[in-house]
Amino acid sequence: MHITTLLITSALLFGMVAPETILPNDIVTVDCFRGNDETCSGDAAMRIAFDLCCDCFRWSFMGDVSSTEKGEYTLGDSDFGWLSHIPSTDCVAGSKGTANKRADDGCVKQPEGKSYNCKIYAIEHRAEACESVTPVCEHGSFPTDAYVPLEGAANPPIEDLQTPSSEHDNHDHDDASPTSAPTFAPPPPGVSDSAAVDTTPAFLAIVLPATALLSLS
Repeated sequence: MHITTLLITSALLFGMVAPETILPNDIVTVDCFRGNDETCSGDAAMRIAFDLCCDCFRWSFMGDVSSTEKGEYTLGDSDFGWLSHIPSTDCVAGSKGTANKRADDGCVKQPEGKSYNCKIYAIEHRAEACESVTPVCEHGSFPTDAYVPLEGAANPPIEDLQTPSSEHDNHDHDDASPTSAPTFAPPPPGVSDSAAVDTTPAFLAIVLPATALLSLS
């Protein structure tokens, strides 16, 4: 039997799935689970549909808001990383700083911040370039939930944080003032997403109740 046929047959028999390359115009949906669900087999507590065409993407969860900026993603083969600004409605590092987060097709314990687990739920590929689509750049705890503004903080309309499509290819501006969406200085190294970075070894981590297991990732 030809080696390629043998490998494909083996993959089908053992349920193996080839890694899927994540592209800059994709929508990557990530499920996150409570800290004691180390196989990500229970009910997701939060589902984030990252639209990679958004200049700034934000989501609300249990009274808090996190955001992540285009250019702060790590795209691999069925492997996805993002930098959360906490709390932040506009992709500027908030009072709690930032935290690096990650998901793949397995079940990943978060490298910074709260010790919950995430996995990729779905990867949606687009045929169109980002300049040709109208992305969805905010939602609540799940993609079907409405975004809940952060109480006591400025909540600029998400449209104001995006670069208009017509400006992506327009580089001839006569005036000196910027016309694209604001850019932000790189955030400081990772800090906790709802408290100070959790430096407790994983084997000593305390499992949080389901109602308080996550701060925004």
